[in-house]
Amino acid sequence: MSFKDTLMSINYNGYNPNHKSFWNNLDDMDLKELADKIIKLTESLKSDIQNKINLRQRFEFTIVHKDNFSIWRNEEALERAIVAKNKEIYFNQINLKKGSKENIDLIKIDDKELTIYELKAENGKDTPLFALIELLKNYYLFKNSQIDDERVINKTIKLSILAPKEYYDNFSKNKLLVKFIELCTIIQNELGIDILIQEVAINSNDIKNKIDSNYTNDWNEDKRKIKENELKDIIKKLHIEILDIKCESEDI
Repeated sequence: MSFKDTLMSINYNGYNPNHKSFWNNLDDMDLKELADKIIKLTESLKSDIQNKINLRQRFEFTIVHKDNFSIWRNEEALERAIVAKNKEIYFNQINLKKGSKENIDLIKIDDKELTIYELKAENGKDTPLFALIELLKNYYLFKNSQIDDERVINKTIKLSILAPKEYYDNFSKNKLLVKFIELCTIIQNELGIDILIQEVAINSNDIKNKIDSNYTNDWNEDKRKIKENELKDIIKKLHIEILDIKCESEDI
C-alpha cells in the first residue's frame, strides 16, 4: 500500500488530507481528534529496519527549453539554493529508507538544535496538511534510524514546514491557515516537539531571474544541469531569509 493510500484512514467525506476539499473543510473538524489520527498514522509508518543517516549536500538542478528556459522542478532549485547559501549548516535529500525515495528535503544543524524541514515551492499543489503528515512521517523514520554522526547526536529536534509566501497564499482562504497552525500547536504539545510554520523569502522565479544567459547558451539538448560552481555564482545575487509565521497573525 502506498503512502497516499494510507492517508484514507484520515478521510473527510471520502477525501484524503491532500485533497483541497479536505483542506477547505478544516474549520468544521475536531482538531484534537484530527491531531490524534495524524499522530497515530505517521507513527505507524516508521520502518522496522534501521536505516543509517548520512548527511549529504546536493547542488545541481535542471533547467529546460533552451529558447525560453524554465526550471524543471521549482522545489529542487529552491532546496539547492538554500543549501548552497548556507553550506556549513544545511544538508539535503537525506535518505530515510534504503532503496526508496523516502528523503528529508532539508536538515539544518547548529550547536544545539537540528531542524527537519518539509519544503514546498510557490506552486506546490500539496496542502499544508499533507506537508505536515509528510514531515511527521519523516520525523518518526529519522528517530528510528541509526545515527552515528557526531553532528547529529544529542541535538534538540525541531520540525518545520517551509515554503515561499505564494504557497501559503494559495491556502489562506477563510483563515484556514490560522486553523492549521492551531492543529500544529495541538500536535506540538502532544509530542513535546516544536513544529514551525516558516516562510522562505525567495521563490524559484527569483532564482530563475538570476540565472545568467551564459548558463542557458551552453547546451545542445533540451535540458541541462546547473552545476555547483554555477549555483555558487547565482546565490551571490540572492538574499535568502527564513521567517516564522506567527500563530496569532491576522494577516494570513
